[in-house]
Amino acid sequence: MTILEVMIAMLMMVIFWGVYVTVSEYIGRFMGEAQGSEGSAGLLQDHHAIHQAMDVWVEYLSQPGVSEATLFSMEMKDVDAKGSGCVRDPVVSWGLPGRSFDKLISEAGLPGGYKYCLRSTSLKEQKSLGAYLANNAAKPGVYVLYAIPETPSLAALPTRRLFCRPKPFC
Repeated sequence: MTILEVMIAMLMMVIFWGVYVTVSEYIGRFMGEAQGSEGSAGLLQDHHAIHQAMDVWVEYLSQPGVSEATLFSMEMKDVDAKGSGCVRDPVVSWGLPGRSFDKLISEAGLPGGYKYCLRSTSLKEQKSLGAYLANNAAKPGVYVLYAIPETPSLAALPTRRLFCRPKPFC
């Protein structure tokens, strides 16, 4: 190789690494936001943990032993000035069975920056179990259980779970 070829090769290498480092830093800025805060394991892992907790709550809420009035009181509990009715700890606030929210965060890795809400849809369930038995016409209700981040960002997006209740009629 001549000295000219060495110089051209070195120049190409410097340009390549300069572009590589610049693009890596630019992408790294946005990826750092998407990975979340120090308490977060990342968006996908956070949503997985939230959905696992929601599975347990939906299993309880979809049982026929839980009355529609109980669900309505859960919807209206802790309604703030905006009318959100969302709670930080559903186990304590709604009286759900299971471990408290602080234990879920420490043991199961449930992310801490979310509020949990319960809403009914336009598909309402029939009022009493006696009406179910008398008419043989089951009309279940559809509800939405969702988690809203307290501070929306790329690392904390809302998630929801639809469920039908009472379970035997869905």
